[in-house]
Parts: sequence; structure tokens; C-alpha cells
Amino acid sequence: MAIGVHIINLLGQQRVTRVIGWLAGTRFPGFVVRMAVRVYCRIYKIDLEQFDFDIRQVKTFNEFFTRKWKPGVRQFESGIASPAEGYYFNGGLLKASKIIQCKGKLADQRKITTFEPFATGSFATIYLSPGDYHRVHAPFDMRIDRIAYIPGKLYPVNEKSVLKISQLYCKNERVVLSGSCSYGRFDFVFIGAMIVGKTVLSFIEDWDARIKKRRGFEEWVSYDLRKSEELGYFELGSTVLLLMDNRILDTITLEPVARVLLGQHLCG
Repeated sequence: MAIGVHIINLLGQQRVTRVIGWLAGTRFPGFVVRMAVRVYCRIYKIDLEQFDFDIRQVKTFNEFFTRKWKPGVRQFESGIASPAEGYYFNGGLLKASKIIQCKGKLADQRKITTFEPFATGSFATIYLSPGDYHRVHAPFDMRIDRIAYIPGKLYPVNEKSVLKISQLYCKNERVVLSGSCSYGRFDFVFIGAMIVGKTVLSFIEDWDARIKKRRGFEEWVSYDLRKSEELGYFELGSTVLLLMDNRILDTITLEPVARVLLGQHLCG
């Protein structure tokens, strides 16, 4: 493991991630892809029967990574629902416009989003492990009026890395959605990570073309999405961060690193 980490650091995280992302999207002989999927499922204990996915038809690794649930497997509950399947990493009140990354390690809201920070507010962080469902959905009815794409590093986002790397959420590649909902103003952040080949916004048809050159941009937009509609997906796993301009997310009663299901009631 130490040798593998050394090689990755030597070659560069972005370069390794881009290569793996390219491989994941490349068509290999069917038996090779099927074997890799079966091994991956065995390691991460993934039950393919729950997904709208036919392993006999799979052509690329990405088709597996971005698999969808079968209809009815996950239901969206009342209030603010979990936008992703994974682990409730951390949450609470913003402190001087800062969030707690993990165990007291702070990250600056303005540096994470590049937008004006909320004077007061709350946040919730959900970590998507490699074995989790990789699509992200709207936790409430929302109007998105601003989007930013922020190029950056691709550090791992597991607990060990978040503790070790100062302001990690401010350094990794990010996509930020900002807007309003019945609960107030929100910023919703997709945080990239090591081996995440790409972050895709599902409601923008030409998203791939717009970020192809990996140049940052920010723009005003107007998109309305209903609760449970797909916002986007990671090709592999990563982290999502929800910030609100009020205290509502501080009412979440989950313990840190608690397992959360897509659509599970969080608060509200």
C-alpha cells in the first residue's frame, strides 16, 4: 500500500485520476469488464439485484460505477432528505463562516464555494464510499441561480485525509450550486477526490464540453428541480456538502459517520 501511494504521489494525483477515468470509460472485452465488476461487488458487498443494471450488457466500468437504483428501492422521506447514499460525516452550525471538516478541523466557507459566505447558518457533509451509489439528488425542491466550477487538487476525502490535510475541502476540485428553497438559501457542493474521474451535472446537457479544458468559471443561471430529481453524479465516489443560511441542519440528530440512505429524512 505504501508503495502504491508513493507511486501515485510521484506520478501526480490529477494524472493518475485522469488515466483511471479514461480507462473506466474505455470499452474492454465484455468478459474483462464483467470480471472486474464481480470482483468489485465482492470487495464492497454490492447487491446488483437492487440496481437497474444488467451485468451481461455492461460495456465499460463507468456504466457500473454510475448504476441507478431500481424504481422503488429508495424513497424520499419528508423534510430535507439525504441527497446521497453514504455516511453522514459531519454537520452543525457554521462558526465564523467556517465548517468543521472533521474532529475540529475547520474549513472556510468562502474558500470552499467562492461565493459570499452565510453570516450564520448550518452544514451537513455526506461521504460517498467507493462501494456506494454515486448519483446525487435534490434534497428538496430548489431553484438554482448560480453555478461555479472550481479546478483543484484531487486528494482523498476519507477521514484520515481530512484530518491530515488542512482546508482539504477548499483545495480539491469542486462544483458548487447555489440557490433558494422553502428552507432558505443554500450552497450545494460536489467535492472531487482521488480517482474520481469526473463530476457531472445531470441537468446541463453540455456539461462535459464546458469543463473539458478544466478552466474555472462562475455564472448566473435559472434551473428549477424537484425534490428527488438527479443533480449529478461522481464517476466513483466522493463527498457532498450542503450549507444553509439558517440553523436547520443543526437539528440533524445523526451521529458522525452514521450510515445514511438516499432519500432518508435528515431534518425539517
